[in-house]
Amino acid sequence: MSSFDKSSAEELVNNFSINWKIFPNLLLKGQISLTRGYDESKRFIDPLSKRNSNNLSLTNLLSGELYLSEGKNFTYDMNTTLSYNGAIGEHMINALAGISIKQTDTRSESSNYRGFPSGELSSPEYAKEQVDKTSHSEASNRLVGFLATMNYSYKDIYLLDASVRVDGSSAFGANKRYAPFWSTGIGINLHKFDFIQNLGFVNQLKIRGSFGQTGKVNFPAYAARTSYQVFTDEWYKTGYGAVLKALGNKNLTWETTNTLDIGGEISLFDDFIYLKGSYYDKKTVDLVTDVTVPTSTGFTSYRDNIGEVSNRGFELDLRIHVIRRKDMSLIVNANLAHNKNKILKISESLKAYNRRVQEKFENATAYDSEVAEPFLQYEEGGSLNSIWGVRSMGINPADGQEVYIAKDGSVTNKWLASNQVVLGNTDPGAQGSIGFNFVYKQFSVFTSFMYEFGGDRYNQTLVDKVENVDIYKENVDKRVLTSRWQKPGDKVKYKSIVNDRGSVEITRPTSRFVQQYNALSWTSLELGYDFGTRITNRLSMSMIRLTLGMSDLFHLSNVKQERGLSYPFARTVNFSLKMAF
Repeated sequence: MSSFDKSSAEELVNNFSINWKIFPNLLLKGQISLTRGYDESKRFIDPLSKRNSNNLSLTNLLSGELYLSEGKNFTYDMNTTLSYNGAIGEHMINALAGISIKQTDTRSESSNYRGFPSGELSSPEYAKEQVDKTSHSEASNRLVGFLATMNYSYKDIYLLDASVRVDGSSAFGANKRYAPFWSTGIGINLHKFDFIQNLGFVNQLKIRGSFGQTGKVNFPAYAARTSYQVFTDEWYKTGYGAVLKALGNKNLTWETTNTLDIGGEISLFDDFIYLKGSYYDKKTVDLVTDVTVPTSTGFTSYRDNIGEVSNRGFELDLRIHVIRRKDMSLIVNANLAHNKNKILKISESLKAYNRRVQEKFENATAYDSEVAEPFLQYEEGGSLNSIWGVRSMGINPADGQEVYIAKDGSVTNKWLASNQVVLGNTDPGAQGSIGFNFVYKQFSVFTSFMYEFGGDRYNQTLVDKVENVDIYKENVDKRVLTSRWQKPGDKVKYKSIVNDRGSVEITRPTSRFVQQYNALSWTSLELGYDFGTRITNRLSMSMIRLTLGMSDLFHLSNVKQERGLSYPFARTVNFSLKMAF
């Protein structure tokens, strides 16, 4: 036996449900789900394998490694609702009350062994030693919620929705585990009025509005609790030693978002044109962040509810049924969205982060590549997607060096961290998609495009491949030779390739590399063919469909930069055959 990797996973799910119609309009529903999961993996590296990081030598007498890990999880999920659905004259009422309880427990262990006599003996008992101790982790999370909703309509014209729920989670502080959330909305089906119906071409015309509050958990289960670190490598007379690791916060509560949404939808000419639009205003309060505390406490931060963020914007959806025949159909879809992000309040920890960013720039050397790109900074009234840097007047034709604009408007030839301002914003002015679905007899074509415009990008490719490139060790962009300053009088975009000391100083964030970003991407294309009934009946099948799909076919942008450095972009082609008996 040589090197191998083995893994297995099992999951057992038991569901129990009840549906009891107490009265004709009163229904009790309940469901309990019990899920138990188990997974394990075993990875063994033969002592003679080239993959071994501990090959035998005169100084190393141990070779071969074994990695073992296993995990268990158990989830209990219960939902029970009591609902009423009925009509009283022209009044339609749907009401529901319910309770939900969910608990998840997880446990995992992992160990590492080293030193095996041969590839045939791969069990832990044959190992020379165990590397460190077996690591063990446990986590438990509980969530309970109470829900009540009501939907009311009168003559199917006037609509009213309302809901309220109370949720409690073990992830929050002991004093703030429960929080109420609610929402209400109204709507009017204008197309139900006689004067709209008499127009003859309006199929649907509806206006609506809603306001409500939602909450979320976006941090680890034990962030609200004081925790300790146990030193398992030291044993004292009374056992292991431990130190305080993190401060808990008994008052840590839910991060909540208040949302106002106003919109409408209209359908004309037997659904030939359908348009839906909405305007929203979302304000997130009690934003959960790390708050900086004096270092004299032994800690630098703890979790608390400080910070507010606003998001405002609108969305439009358009659908046009261009062709609608028995054997041919063409539907065109398009949507457009705009969002503006604004920081209303920042925590002390974010202010401290801003100061650390300033210090990093100030303490960096002239050749430190870590300060060659913008760092996110926070300010009230600003955006979470701002691009920070120093304003630039361009390259001085006299000496090939950059000239900067300070905060007070003065001109300087020195880049200072204190002169950084917001140079742009990556949020697009608008973004969306365009696509169509065409069907002709048994053939179908679906495709979609994504677009955005009006935002900004910091073109890091120009910084890394032209301005800061090492011409002796790296491939360079041709603009290194054609667009950089070479002699007095040159009016160019990029600074001199060398300075007085014969080397290139790192270009720090500057407005010269902020560019407006407009892009169009062909994201997907799918061709399909459905075999006719003559073939499916002969094969005793109800459906046979053959498809060819492609994604990320092309990308066009006015900003010429490398893509896929942090996340790969790849064109994919796939074929599929679907059959149903």
